[in-house]
Amino acid sequence: AARKHAREIVQQIDIGNDPLEMKRRRKAELTVQDVAEEWLAKHASGLKSYNTIRGLINNDLLPALGRKKITDICRRDVIELVEQKAETAPRSAAQLLIYAKKVLTYAADREYIQLNPIADLKPGSIKVAGQRDPLKPVSRERTLDHNEIRSFWTVDCGPLNLKKLTLLCLKLVLVTGQRPGEVAKMHAREISDRWWTIPSINRGKTETEQLVYLTDTALTIIKEARAELERLHLRRKEPWSGYIFEGSRPGAPISSSALAKAVARNAAEIGNFPNKAGELWRPHDLRRTVRTGLSAENVRPDIAEIVLGHTIPGVRGVYDRHTYSDERREGLLAWERRLTTIIAG
Repeated sequence: AARKHAREIVQQIDIGNDPLEMKRRRKAELTVQDVAEEWLAKHASGLKSYNTIRGLINNDLLPALGRKKITDICRRDVIELVEQKAETAPRSAAQLLIYAKKVLTYAADREYIQLNPIADLKPGSIKVAGQRDPLKPVSRERTLDHNEIRSFWTVDCGPLNLKKLTLLCLKLVLVTGQRPGEVAKMHAREISDRWWTIPSINRGKTETEQLVYLTDTALTIIKEARAELERLHLRRKEPWSGYIFEGSRPGAPISSSALAKAVARNAAEIGNFPNKAGELWRPHDLRRTVRTGLSAENVRPDIAEIVLGHTIPGVRGVYDRHTYSDERREGLLAWERRLTTIIAG
């Protein structure tokens, strides 16, 4: 064996290859972890979705492939990883594929590898037993019916494992139609008279400010939240942070995940039962309920989208800089009237 190895070394030298130099180069090649961390630092840091991206990279990509040399990664490696993820979390698997592709494209652009082996890998190529197209996004249609709205609105959080500020935060989502995460981060400095300006840094999917009219119902909820905060801070050493819906950790707002867990944990108690499709409602479904209600009140579709903070598409979105404050106000007042009627039964 030793003689055979020696002959191989001599043969490599004869054709101009230096085995020791080849070994040094191989050792110096970057691993998947090296490239992924470099990509995270240069391309993902500063993004609102950074924590989500980092979680997918650190919790899924690196444990499976992190120690492999970036030049050794093949198409099959990624497919097997994504398919394994898709068995339990198809939407996360779709995101994992997106970011794995970005990392390998980054590697190819910098000539760490010659080609991205998954550059043309489509989500449809991912297969899971019993699922026709596991990565295909499914449009959620869940809204709250009138009985569910009444049950939710009239619930007494006292006997439940549901904090009053959490319940008030969820109610404000139903009143304003804004994203649960945006409502949870509401700060006193953002409120001026009857208008709440959501700063762009707090927006979930867009990078522009959002102007929200505060109806009487909304102002009542905020007033109740302030009263609850005053009660809580009588026994807390830290001063109030300014967040209207401060979480259990003083100085920080309630998190979106805490809202979702609270709804799931108290589902039966708040009248949250599966619909015909077997789905319980989630915090974001409150927002879909508002959008449906705006249509029922004959609010113009484009105004309803503006009320919810959706970006105006196309050329109009680029050139139309009107605030539509009157239309926003009228839209939310129409929804308030409808909501009040529903609650009254």
